[in-house]
Amino acid sequence: MVKLKDLADDLGLSLATVSRALNGFPEVSERTRAKVRERADHLGYQPNQSARKLVGGRSGIIALIVPQAESLASDTTFFGVIAGLSTALASHDMDLMLHVAVGDDPVEPYRRLLSKGVVDGFIINTPRPDDPRIALARKYGAAIVVHGRSAPHVDYAYFDIDNYALAAESAALLCELGHKRIALINGPADHAFAMERRAGFIETLGAHGLQVPDSFVF
Repeated sequence: MVKLKDLADDLGLSLATVSRALNGFPEVSERTRAKVRERADHLGYQPNQSARKLVGGRSGIIALIVPQAESLASDTTFFGVIAGLSTALASHDMDLMLHVAVGDDPVEPYRRLLSKGVVDGFIINTPRPDDPRIALARKYGAAIVVHGRSAPHVDYAYFDIDNYALAAESAALLCELGHKRIALINGPADHAFAMERRAGFIETLGAHGLQVPDSFVF
């Protein structure tokens, strides 16, 4: 394995210069930075994560924390998501940490990782309204991307679909086809996406003059 000293010796530069070049310090010229990066790629140099954290204040690790569930092992879509995330992060020289949380406190594993300083940020999945995980990450200044939204309008980075419109347009189509007894098979009631879908479904049926019994929303 090529070490930083090996790279410095190969280039005939000091350890400090090579380290600064790799970490983008402004006192190193662009020509030197390009030369060091090109040689590092050629030799297959990979920075030590601990040293990287000390020099640049970043670990290059993004965590995804999921609750323990028996269904994880058989969920093929989940492993497809993990593969996609890992590939995308690797293209930016970053790594994915997958952590399976045990216990009922949704915040504890986030607090523990943040207190250790081992991650730069989190991908937060299936948010709830006023999600405490989001509040904690922002309190610590950790970067986050949320798969979903905790409310229709938020001020953090997220990846989502319009769940309200999804349910509303589906319900509208069935109403226009003349159906009167329409049910919604939804997700967990305390998840934000499920609340949006429920609202879109009920309001659309109401606009078509249909009442929705509670027993029709699963």
